[in-house]
Amino acid sequence: FDLRTVPSEELIATLIATVKDRYPNVYRVLVEERNDYMARKLNLLQQHFPEDKIFAIVGAGHVTEMIELLKKYDEEKEKKV
Repeated sequence: FDLRTVPSEELIATLIATVKDRYPNVYRVLVEERNDYMARKLNLLQQHFPEDKIFAIVGAGHVTEMIELLKKYDEEKEKKV
């Protein structure tokens, strides 16, 4: 595939699943922990600047899970209110 373009979501999902299956520790550190860290930082920015739009650039392999984590954080925040 051409590294100058973003691969399809299907290809990204396949590659991520392969890494998760073959190298679970690498997946945990390079994907899960990084997703959690980045999503938490974005969540903090949202809390500190609730009226502002936040623009973040992340690797294509992180997008889907980070969106899910951010939704989860929003749901948790709403339950506390």
